[in-house]
Amino acid sequence: MAKQIAIVVGHEPGGGAAGERGYNLSVQSFMDSQLRAAGFDVFCYTHTLKPYGARQTAMAAAVKKAQPQNLICVELHYNDVDTALANGHQFHYNASKGLATAFAKEWQKTFPGSRARQDKGTYHTPSGDGAGFLIKSPGLAVLVEPFFHSNPTEWVFYKDKHEAVAAVYSRAITNFVKNL
Repeated sequence: MAKQIAIVVGHEPGGGAAGERGYNLSVQSFMDSQLRAAGFDVFCYTHTLKPYGARQTAMAAAVKKAQPQNLICVELHYNDVDTALANGHQFHYNASKGLATAFAKEWQKTFPGSRARQDKGTYHTPSGDGAGFLIKSPGLAVLVEPFFHSNPTEWVFYKDKHEAVAAVYSRAITNFVKNL
């Protein structure tokens, strides 16, 4: 049986940073193709509910129904804050530090750090923003925050890199599964 991977687009319609949902739908589409080509059984899920808790409960139920043997869940996001100075990427986990580390390592290999693209590392997130997804996901879960949309330098660099971002995530998953 193929390894089951769920790709979740974060934020309900109208939520998140400007353009975040559309950007991540494109990344999800590329990841779907790349992971299927690598032999994975992929389930794509897009939130449709506004209340955070309901969103996470619905996502978990949908993944469990579609993929009873789900191995990995990834929720796609990007950061946006009130300052243009924020920069870097980070990967959140609850019980899967190894998977988050695989994402961080692959990201650094593909997009080496610079002043505008700092490696902020992995974060254990047992509560607060993103924790609902990390706790309720039926498989190992990582919430990705690859860059800050609010930083003009980062946005210019990443705005057309949907396929490259998807490739980083797909390689990280493939490498992690090979080492299980």
